[in-house]
Amino acid sequence: MKYLTAGICMLLSVLLISCSGFGSQDILKRFLDDCIEKQRHMVIVQLDGIKLWDPKINDIKPLLNNKYMQPHDSIISPSFCINREKLLFSIDKINERGEASANLAFLSLKDGSSDVVYESKNRIVSPILSPNNNKIAFLSEYKRENLYSLFVYDLSSKGVMKLIGNNALYGYGYNYNISWSPDGTEIAYTDTNGFLNIINIETKKNTKLIKGYNPLFSPDGKQILFADDLYKPYTPLIYDLVSKQTRKLKVGSGVYNAIWSPDGKYLIIVKMDSSLKNILKLNEWGKKVYVYDIAEKEKTELFKFDGFEYIDFK
Repeated sequence: MKYLTAGICMLLSVLLISCSGFGSQDILKRFLDDCIEKQRHMVIVQLDGIKLWDPKINDIKPLLNNKYMQPHDSIISPSFCINREKLLFSIDKINERGEASANLAFLSLKDGSSDVVYESKNRIVSPILSPNNNKIAFLSEYKRENLYSLFVYDLSSKGVMKLIGNNALYGYGYNYNISWSPDGTEIAYTDTNGFLNIINIETKKNTKLIKGYNPLFSPDGKQILFADDLYKPYTPLIYDLVSKQTRKLKVGSGVYNAIWSPDGKYLIIVKMDSSLKNILKLNEWGKKVYVYDIAEKEKTELFKFDGFEYIDFK
């Protein structure tokens, strides 16, 4: 009887593992089919330039290489415009004296042409386009470690507004750091005390929320995805703006970035590649990208790449 019970338990374990695998495959197929139907893509940053993830092959291909830049330039935080016809990014420039400056530029995904729209004497990080495509929010005036001011550049008037000065925002690495609300009236950010905030760009009304970093509005504007720590790896959480409740996501440890899918059904998770093969290669740049089904509370691997953890999805 003892052996029969043990055998049944082993069989159930195998069945559970098998079912879990089938569930992951179902999520992957459903996700890829949806991306192909809606022509969705992701953009990542490798050491040799920007790459585009194509759902038809579930792999990456070249998009922008370093021929657009000088030897000491770096591509910072590329993101899709709303219509996915252009890519917005910052080019971080360092001269022979070690002085930093930056340009904001658009890259046409149709013909590969680039257009610089704003030049700054300071470093620029986290440039993001507003939902109506007429404003760019970004962090600049870097003074001390991870501290920035918030600016909004108007593409129509060519004017720039300092929305929050005095280096009153936290920003870190290849994060979004700031996020537009879906209606384009508000921006979420983290203050220097480590609290999530939302500021209205017209009235300047500021609302302090809870402790957290790297906020991202959900596509419906009702939730905010955020990190529990400024540094990486971190634990991603979701804050509900209606119920004021926070929930932890069961995506495992070692998260380096997490973003919403455009429909809000999934999260795209970037982790370090901790496989034995990657560790033996002593590859510090290895990353794994997962898709996490929020309703099913299950994740499955999408693809691997070597590069930075920043990722955008439209």
